[in-house]
Amino acid sequence: MNLLVLPGLGSFLARRRIAGAAQGMLAGLGAGMSLWWLVLLARQWAEDGYFPIDGGDHFRFGVSGVLLFAAAWVWSLATSLSVLRAVKRP
Repeated sequence: MNLLVLPGLGSFLARRRIAGAAQGMLAGLGAGMSLWWLVLLARQWAEDGYFPIDGGDHFRFGVSGVLLFAAAWVWSLATSLSVLRAVKRP
């Protein structure tokens, strides 16, 4: 659940509340930034009449959002592995 649904949700449910909440907020912020960039890109495309091949005026904003989401995903992967290692111990 941590890696497929929403980074941080599985951590939160595994009682790693602070890490899970932080991962969820980071993933949400990254996804929101990426979505906002897509909206701005579509608006620029509609106004100019052609697809901006360079990613538009706010390309760095969109890439930053993707990187934030990726960081949250990797952090949730590390938390998931930590939880799995703790469960395997006798």
